[in-house]
Amino acid sequence: MNTMKNGRYYVGINYFNGWERPDTGDSKWVIRGEDWRIRYPDRIPALGCFGSPDTMEAEIEVAARFGVDFFQMLWYVQETVRERGAAHLNDCFPHYFAAKNNQKLKFALEFCNHPPFGIEDAGLWARYCEEWAGSLKHEGALRIGGKVLFKVHGLQYFFNQCGGNLDTIKERLRVLRETARKNGVGELLIGAGVMGDAVNENEIAAAACFDYVTTYADFPRGLEPREREYPWEELERHAAEGRHKLAPQMPVPYAPFAMSGWNPRPWAVPGPYYAFPTREQWNHTLTVLKSDLDRNPKMQIVPGAKLFTIYAWNEFGEGGIVAPTLGERTMKLEEIQKVFKSGK
Repeated sequence: MNTMKNGRYYVGINYFNGWERPDTGDSKWVIRGEDWRIRYPDRIPALGCFGSPDTMEAEIEVAARFGVDFFQMLWYVQETVRERGAAHLNDCFPHYFAAKNNQKLKFALEFCNHPPFGIEDAGLWARYCEEWAGSLKHEGALRIGGKVLFKVHGLQYFFNQCGGNLDTIKERLRVLRETARKNGVGELLIGAGVMGDAVNENEIAAAACFDYVTTYADFPRGLEPREREYPWEELERHAAEGRHKLAPQMPVPYAPFAMSGWNPRPWAVPGPYYAFPTREQWNHTLTVLKSDLDRNPKMQIVPGAKLFTIYAWNEFGEGGIVAPTLGERTMKLEEIQKVFKSGK
């Protein structure tokens, strides 16, 4: 880990576990009956196509070698089948716990509460707080200032799922914190997700109930869908301008994010699509982000903790990819190490 004179950088990368074998019926590699890797071979992961402890071990080894501090792993409600193909989305947690080298890389838990995975019932919330605490007791859980990181994916969704009532939000978070203490996790540092360039009055009010806010992913809205890709600089500019707009608006710190790409052609999601960055463009994105973290204390989730996340390790279908692939190899990881860990 790199400790700088003016604080410490925490490099986090979002982790999605949708990559099961096609014969399971739950694989995101198959869209409309077709294994899309055939048409997009450059996106094939070099460390393994399918979720397993072995794949996780290989990913931990490489990510840690290039200076990544933690995977921010997505967690989905599983008490009923809420969406086709969702049965294995939480398997990244047992895979991480079973990985023999998991001491090399931390993890954070992100509760994905977007539809249809939200929790409205207080009893179900309490039940899952117990489950989350069971995972967060693991020694691999990321701690910042002695507190374990936990994130609610969407603040607006959470506001709605709590009936638009700030007292309900506070009560849900109180239950979560007390459950963590009771189970030996300790104190939590709880974040919530907002879009990367704008928040409304409800989100600003709800944000005050949390310890920080951040963004999973975002891209410019309102652009004309077209087959030709928009330039990478549009994606970079959106995140950079957004963090300078959001940080002063929010009543709590804003942890910035970087996009590694947005190009969901394999999943037949309508555009806009963006060109993937060159090595030089990716280095520039990270260098600007580092400078912003250094200069703006409101982007530090606690004083001196310069935490940010990158979308994403393995959103292969959407184009958010940092994991080594047959096309890029370790290019993005090499630049992360160069920008954030070169002073080691």
